[in-house]
Amino acid sequence: ISIIIPVKNREQELKRAIDSVLKQTVQDSLEIIVVDDKSEMDINSIVGNYNDPRIVCVLNDKSISNANVCRNLGFKRAKGEYIAMLDSDDEWLPNHLEQKIKFLEKNNCEGVFGSYYIDDSVEKRDVISRPFKKGENMINYLLTDGKAATPSHVYKAEAAKSIIWDEALLRHQDFDFSVRFAEKF
Repeated sequence: ISIIIPVKNREQELKRAIDSVLKQTVQDSLEIIVVDDKSEMDINSIVGNYNDPRIVCVLNDKSISNANVCRNLGFKRAKGEYIAMLDSDDEWLPNHLEQKIKFLEKNNCEGVFGSYYIDDSVEKRDVISRPFKKGENMINYLLTDGKAATPSHVYKAEAAKSIIWDEALLRHQDFDFSVRFAEKF
């Protein structure tokens, strides 16, 4: 399972994100690809402090970039059968990968997303991904009350790599990727 984490100047958040991957109930064949978007802090040394060969840091050398460029760089490096997305300011519950991989295998599908919770230090609230309505497509799902946050996404690698992230978009990249992915798969 290849976990792609784009990051820019988020030292503490990145540590929390990586720690949540290392606490997953699924540990076999994990690779964590941290893609640094020209941070002003030394992200490579933060990754190196883990002293874990499963964690690599890729430096994005473009002068003006965004998370999609980093995600695509991660896609190019990913060796896993599956790709999971995790933003540097997010974290997973310990059974996240196990549940998503079981769902993909049981349902023979190319990708999955799901519910999540938000903890902003003031309150914790669940955000539930509702089922699709009969005949509903992904764009209508997302533009109504459907929820599909990027850190909940897990894909079969071959499928995800056939779509890639639109590097020109600065906002709503997750909507764009999800819609194009759903149209194809």
